[in-house]
Amino acid sequence: LELYKTNVELQELNRNLEQKVSQRAKEVQKQRNFYESILNQVPAEIVVADHNQKYLFISESAIKDVELREWLIGKNDFDYCEYRNISMDLARERFSKYQEVRNTLKVAEWTEKFTKNGQDIYLLRRLVPLFNDNDEIEMFIGYSLDITDSEEYRLELIEARDIAQKATLAKSEFLSKISNEIRTPLIAII
Repeated sequence: LELYKTNVELQELNRNLEQKVSQRAKEVQKQRNFYESILNQVPAEIVVADHNQKYLFISESAIKDVELREWLIGKNDFDYCEYRNISMDLARERFSKYQEVRNTLKVAEWTEKFTKNGQDIYLLRRLVPLFNDNDEIEMFIGYSLDITDSEEYRLELIEARDIAQKATLAKSEFLSKISNEIRTPLIAII
């Protein structure tokens, strides 16, 4: 009888514990959904990676394909490049940026160029370290902004500057030749 009562008490405790765990899991999932919905609304590509550069979170704007996003959790850029059959140069460049952040403990910033549907796309990328209580890198937050329009404008300005410099050089050469051509007959006349 004593054993039966203890068993019933244990079953009741187990049910209570399962309810509390289930309730807490729902609260955690609700909180996760809340933060993910916010991050997915930001007009930037956002990724979070652990200290080993393995993805913990990828925003919808970074990768639209839900299955690919879920598959990438726990994987890194090398896995991504292999899966998508993309040059490993991309993964190596990103790996070097992680190393740069590790060495300097500062934000790394660079521009990546992609070609999509025959059009060049430029992304300004930033990699930010997040530290734990021991001042060690616990995770990385990466985000990207599409700067294609401003990059195209910058390239147009560089091209216009080059054309202006060539025009100035041509003008100088022309004036030099003309003054030489005019000087010789003038000297003869004088």
